[in-house]
Amino acid sequence: MKELVIGFADETCGVVVRDPHVIRKMAGKRRIVAFGGTFDFLHRGHMAFIRGVVQYSKSMYEGAFIMALVPDDSCVLSYKGDLPSVADEDRAMALALMSGVDAALIHTDQPPIDSIGDIGVHTLFKGVDYAGKDIPEIQALKVLEDSDSGDKVEREILYLDHGKMYSCTSIRDSIKRTG
Repeated sequence: MKELVIGFADETCGVVVRDPHVIRKMAGKRRIVAFGGTFDFLHRGHMAFIRGVVQYSKSMYEGAFIMALVPDDSCVLSYKGDLPSVADEDRAMALALMSGVDAALIHTDQPPIDSIGDIGVHTLFKGVDYAGKDIPEIQALKVLEDSDSGDKVEREILYLDHGKMYSCTSIRDSIKRTG
C-alpha cells in the first residue's frame, strides 16, 4: 500500500496581512481583484459568491491577483454593534485558503476606502444586492492613475448575482431564537 503526503501550498497560499502595501507588492503588475465582507462564518451564499468572483476573474483577467477584504473585529463591532462570532484572523485565513484566492487583508477602515486605494484595486466585486445603491468604496476606484507609472488604469465595480441571498446576521439571529 502506498502512502502519500500531498501538499497544495504555494508561495501565496493562506496569506493574511494587515498592511495593504504588502498586498500591492505581492500582486506586482497583475490586475488586483477584490471582494469583501465580514464573513463571520462561511455559509453557502459566501461560497457561491467567492466561487463566482474567482471563476469570472480567471476567465476575464489572465493572471489576476484575487484578494479578500476582511474588516477587523473592532470595525465589525462599530458597524454591526456586536463582535463577530469568529475572530478576524480566522475569518481572513478561511478566505485566504480558498481555491483561487491569493491573500486576505484585515483592514481597520470601514468602509475600506483607504485600503482599496492603497492597494490599487482594479476590480471590486459586490453582491447584486448592492447594485444601484450608494457604495462608498467607489470613491477609491475613481483614482484613475497608476501611482507608480502615471498611466491611466481601468477601474470597475462588478455586481455578482450568486443566487439565493443568505446573511450571517439572520442565521445567527435564528440560532439565538432556537438556542
